[in-house]
Amino acid sequence: MKRIRAMVATLLLLVSLGLCGCSLLPELAPSDPPNYQMTPKVGGDALITPGTLVVGVDTSKAPFAGESYGHIVGIDVDLAAALGDELGLKIKVVDVAEKGGPTALEDGDIDLFFAFDKNTASHFDCTFTGTYLYDAAALFTRDGSYGINKVEHLPEGAYVAVQRNTTTAESAYVLYGADVVVETDTLADAFSALANGEVQYVAASAVVGNYIAYTQYSDVVMVGVLDEPRAIGLGVKSSNKELAKAAGEAMETLKNNGIADLMIDKWLGANLELLDEPVVPVEPADANATDANGTKEGNGTEEASS
Repeated sequence: MKRIRAMVATLLLLVSLGLCGCSLLPELAPSDPPNYQMTPKVGGDALITPGTLVVGVDTSKAPFAGESYGHIVGIDVDLAAALGDELGLKIKVVDVAEKGGPTALEDGDIDLFFAFDKNTASHFDCTFTGTYLYDAAALFTRDGSYGINKVEHLPEGAYVAVQRNTTTAESAYVLYGADVVVETDTLADAFSALANGEVQYVAASAVVGNYIAYTQYSDVVMVGVLDEPRAIGLGVKSSNKELAKAAGEAMETLKNNGIADLMIDKWLGANLELLDEPVVPVEPADANATDANGTKEGNGTEEASS
């Protein structure tokens, strides 16, 4: 009996040391994941590898996708996992930042890709399906600092920061004119200027801007959109009607049961209701509006990081 008590006391001591971060117990090998039986809702002929959905994401488009500690993470990665469960398929995530989703699809690298802008679908041999977000150029300000009744009526002396060479910058120049717009190299720099009081507004992608505000600036809010919201969803090869139909229905299920909203909330703090936001009428402040260097703005993509 004394021997058993001594063994128990020793074990409790080892466990207590382990809980304090000084574990003397050997590490346990991870157990195999449970072997769930999944019933695929997509035939093998519609996939590169039967039973597996190869998903393309663009890691240059945070928060849709990005790299963190050697792993690909983001809204699209989380939704891809849920989409795979709904379709009864395993998921393989591929970074298509270098090629782009449409090219990777045409080359047979992926079955579908995320963050597909519906407005560009006609430019590619792709079918748009499964809307899960809307995006638009939007205006952000510090909550309670610079109130406005209408987005197009900025207070006297206000400045709007934009990331140069982006479509959002182009919208800002058209609406407010070169005297009001302040260019920055990155969107992170634009929000930093807002936080430091150097500007009173930031014009940015609604999705990227809300991600930055949610993760870095608790007092920054979106006050309206500068153009019509556009649907963001999945791109599938036009000839692959089976996968397009199944993926679209699966994404609709994820939206209806609230799973998609939960995953978007995780990255943005809330699911954007851009269709309910006031849209600024595009009435040029200056028909010949140019940037500080005297050139028209480009069509670059805004980035969440510097």
